[in-house]
Amino acid sequence: MRGVQKFLLVAILFTQLGLAQSPQVPVLDAGIRARMALALSMENLPRAKADAYKDWNEGAGIDPAVQEAYLKALQAWRQDDFPGVVMALVPALQSVPDYPACLHLLGHAQFRMRRHEQCALVLTRLLRVAPQLVGRTRHLGHSLAQVGRVTEALAHYDRVLDAAPEDVQARRGRAVAHWRAGHSDEALEDLSQVVQSDPSLGEAWQLRATIWYDLEELQKAQVAVKRARALRPRDPEPAFLLAHILAELGQKDQARSMEQTFKELERQRAMLRPIEGMLLIDPWNLELLTRLVNTQKAAGDKAAVAGGLLRLGRAARLAGDAKVLAWVAEQQEQNSAR
Repeated sequence: MRGVQKFLLVAILFTQLGLAQSPQVPVLDAGIRARMALALSMENLPRAKADAYKDWNEGAGIDPAVQEAYLKALQAWRQDDFPGVVMALVPALQSVPDYPACLHLLGHAQFRMRRHEQCALVLTRLLRVAPQLVGRTRHLGHSLAQVGRVTEALAHYDRVLDAAPEDVQARRGRAVAHWRAGHSDEALEDLSQVVQSDPSLGEAWQLRATIWYDLEELQKAQVAVKRARALRPRDPEPAFLLAHILAELGQKDQARSMEQTFKELERQRAMLRPIEGMLLIDPWNLELLTRLVNTQKAAGDKAAVAGGLLRLGRAARLAGDAKVLAWVAEQQEQNSAR
């Protein structure tokens, strides 16, 4: 392991063992800890033998040697603290190499942080030691597709769906991969099953509309994109596609109106996107969370404001910031009164 990697891992271990409170080891700021977690490559973790956990079953309970770390990681996951998941699980995987429950949660955290190469690496490790868990690794297919390994993604989705045919998100992911590979018929077939299983998946309706638009089936595309708009009213993509469809159908006034809707939604999305991206790696940052709430408030998204205030309140309590907590309480009252 390279010198920097060694230093980072030692610092994480100090934090996990509670030694960061000693005078010799400074308490680490949450942002610094997050960046330390991001600097770690999963390639440097020790390996277990192939098929070492081929008989492993989560129902039998978590190994006591990693249980505390796993529960800490699970708590971090529930708080959208994905670097915290890494910080908890890397030392555990040093202690018990390739432990399946830890690898599974770690892979999902890497996916949520958009670290797709790392997600693929971790979940490939998982299948090497516990191949029976393939039905729980759809995120491997998602990450392979994100980094352009579409053929591998399709093959993996096939394996996932063989093991878990009811996994709607895996089937939706395979539809996306088929579309990227130019397989429109296969993508539409998957999407038909997806919307039958879960009609509330706006992403599936949006992709159906996109494919039908590409195939110049405008009436079908219009029906599907209107469904996507109803399910995802703050997503600019359905508005963009609907504006184009309306224009091609000769409905010029409606097309111009929808184009204006798209531009406003895209402006709001452009304001939120960088804040949300930074929060993926610095989830306890009070300034970022306050900006998130104010941006959501400006967009008039009451539900999002409520969620943002909960996150900000949790972070403010952790930091002991009474001023921010008072502001959160005031904003919650205003938001509920609207």
